[in-house]
Amino acid sequence: MKCKIYLSGLIILLLMQGFQGLKANEELLSLKLDSAKELYDKDNFDEGLLLLQKAEADLNQQNLISFELYYNLGNFYFRKGLMAQAVLNYEKALLVDPTNEDAVYNLKLVNQQLQDEFEEIPEVSFSALFNYLNSFFSYQILFAIGFCCTLGLSLIVFWRKKKNLFVYSSKNHYILGMGVVLMLWSWAQYSAVQTKSKEGVILENRTAVTSEPNPSAQLLLKINEGTKVKLLEKGDDWYRVQLPNNVIGWLSSTALLPIELP
Repeated sequence: MKCKIYLSGLIILLLMQGFQGLKANEELLSLKLDSAKELYDKDNFDEGLLLLQKAEADLNQQNLISFELYYNLGNFYFRKGLMAQAVLNYEKALLVDPTNEDAVYNLKLVNQQLQDEFEEIPEVSFSALFNYLNSFFSYQILFAIGFCCTLGLSLIVFWRKKKNLFVYSSKNHYILGMGVVLMLWSWAQYSAVQTKSKEGVILENRTAVTSEPNPSAQLLLKINEGTKVKLLEKGDDWYRVQLPNNVIGWLSSTALLPIELP
């Protein structure tokens, strides 16, 4: 019995230490973001960008993510004229919070200034539909609503049965059904988001896209910095990519950075 108590106490202590560590990291990041904002307001983009880059390196070491960090990095890169890095960080911010209007607007603003303009061919599939819906209602929100409906109804029914107050109502089935449907829908949406094709951002202008992973292969076309491509396959030094117009080719792995979180 004492062993169980000690074990429970140890687990609680470890959880509290972990929570305190996360809280300390959040406070430190908040201070850095505030300092970066002051530098941004003073048009001191070099120093502010360096501060945020160090903050990003610290978060990466701890496998942590932050919408505010990626969003502010995008703002700094944009003001520095580094469009590819701006696109990359706005895209990373939207991986964390797909519904944030400021990030969506800023990304659209940057894309309007890029040199390449592709006629995008829409993807038609259930996966594409789920990813589209996720930009309005994230799967976390849908799951939370469904879970609350199911759990809340179960607790009410249990309490009423215990107090001999339970009266059957068809509304119970509707609420329970809605909760289950929302949780199943959120699971399907989560699966679609997680299996979404990885994407990357082109870093340099006039990047060659070839028919094979070979610099001597047929040149298909050249694309410019900031263009977002789907990553279909990775070789030793090459990526097989799909462009926004659905053209498929190969380019050097040094020509892009994947849009991914730690």
